[in-house]
Amino acid sequence: STQSTGKKLNTISTMFSFTYYFLSVILFSVAFSPDPSIPCSAITASDGTQYDLTALSKHGQIKATDSKGDFSYTVTICENQIPCVQFNDPTVCISPGAGYCQNGAKSTNSNQIYCIGVIEPANVVGKTGGAGVDLTYKSPRGGRIGKVTINCNKGGDFISDAVAVSPDIVSGYTFTFSSCAACPGGGGSGCHDTTGGLSGGSIFLIAVFSLLFVYVVSVSIFNYAKNGARTPMEILPHTNFWSSIPGLVQDGVTFVVSKIKSAVQ
Repeated sequence: STQSTGKKLNTISTMFSFTYYFLSVILFSVAFSPDPSIPCSAITASDGTQYDLTALSKHGQIKATDSKGDFSYTVTICENQIPCVQFNDPTVCISPGAGYCQNGAKSTNSNQIYCIGVIEPANVVGKTGGAGVDLTYKSPRGGRIGKVTINCNKGGDFISDAVAVSPDIVSGYTFTFSSCAACPGGGGSGCHDTTGGLSGGSIFLIAVFSLLFVYVVSVSIFNYAKNGARTPMEILPHTNFWSSIPGLVQDGVTFVVSKIKSAVQ
């Protein structure tokens, strides 16, 4: 019965190991799946001034409300990741998302988020003299156009003075703010985002190493307490499996190379 219990516990340990592998694959897929972003690390103005909006693109959503408090607006820099619907057809969702959106009117307590536009590489323009960057967001179905102006605030805050305007015409939406990251070269070493959250890659690494720690510690304790393991090779989890991986990888590479050579010949 002791032997049977040991086998059951070994089975549970193995299942935990495979669960770890499965979760790692899922986390990897989520953290590193392609995102609907455009390159904003090398924006060149007509006078040769270079801008880098990478830090702002990683910041996430930036919000502002118009002067009357009727509408609030959300923008993402060089990203189209805000879930919203087509303004003239709420049944149509913008896929994968928009970069400039309008929240429903405060007077009607609407929670609907409407698309103003998406950003494309051709619509990111650096201003001369190091003044900042202009981005134009256009609705995929025409009509609405929004212009986001980011003014260089050298030595200032990462994001400040955000102002949104609700226009009388659908092509006149404007959103303006200042940022040290909109200065030439990305604002320099003194410009830091102190409000943004962790990136997808950081979350993935934290989750993987946390799972790895739990896996190693829990199985090692089990091997020591229940299986009577005393040497490192006996205590560490599934040493036979892990030690076989280099050989399996080598076999896999050899197999692929042989197939490629056969196809070429």
